Order: sequence, then structure tokens, then C-alpha cells
Amino acid sequence: MKTLWIARHAEAASHPRDAMRPLTLRGKQQAISTGNALFHVSPSDLHVICSAAKRTVETLAQWTSRSDWPGSSDLHADLYLANCKILLQHVCNTDDRITDLCILAHNPGTSDLIHYLSRQHHGLEPGEIAQTALSIKSWSEVSEGFGQMIRIFKPES
Repeated sequence: MKTLWIARHAEAASHPRDAMRPLTLRGKQQAISTGNALFHVSPSDLHVICSAAKRTVETLAQWTSRSDWPGSSDLHADLYLANCKILLQHVCNTDDRITDLCILAHNPGTSDLIHYLSRQHHGLEPGEIAQTALSIKSWSEVSEGFGQMIRIFKPES
């Protein structure tokens, strides 16, 4: 059994270059809120695969600002505005020693991945995280309909 956390970056401000959009003050608060929720329910070996866009990196920074954050993370430029197929490739290529994986990226790819795995429609709002249980032994086994959405973490308003 593995758990996939599918996360959308928190609220971002405008910027002439989309990849450089920073979090708003509200976005920083959203990221702290959902990051704390994630911290309290995720295991110590949580690994985060994060888009290299500024808003996702800043969301991750808010999550990991706790001195006791136990997880690890990697940045991937190809997750910027990635579609479901690219997100799925990252999931399937994950080291099987990792039991809990989080993909921190962008819509529509994140919401499409939820639908692909669980066959449930949920459009992730900024800052939301979907917890999905996968009845698999290896990440390479992930396929359509293999996931069960457990819950959605929403930022406190």
C-alpha cells in the first residue's frame, strides 16, 4: 500500500512571467495551513516532488519551514504546467522504498491526475492537497482507477 498526496500550489500573485508568480500573503497562509495538516498526518518518510515554478517552490518552503519537517524533496522543471501524463510518469518512476509521495504542481494536471487515479472529479483549489491510497507494491504499477481518494485538505480561511 502506498499513499500519493496530490497538491496544488497556494494562491499566487500576478507576474509578467507566469513561472515567476510569487505567493500572495493569503497564499503563504494557505501553504502554512495545509502544510501543518500534512505534517500531522503524513509519515516521516514523505517525499515531495515539486515543480520548479516560484509559486510551488514557495508553497514547499512554507511547508518545510518547520524545524521538525521530516520529509525530503526534489524540484523538477518539467512539472511546470505538466499534464496528467507527465505527473504520472514521475509517480511511476519513484523509488519503491518511498511509501508516501507528494506531487506539488499545477492545475489542470493535478486535478486530472486525481480523476485518472480515483475516477472522482475534484478540481483542486489553490493550496489544497488530496490524499489518495493506492493498493500497489511498486509505484510502476500505478494505473487508471487504482487510487481511492481518502480526503481533501483545504486551507483554513
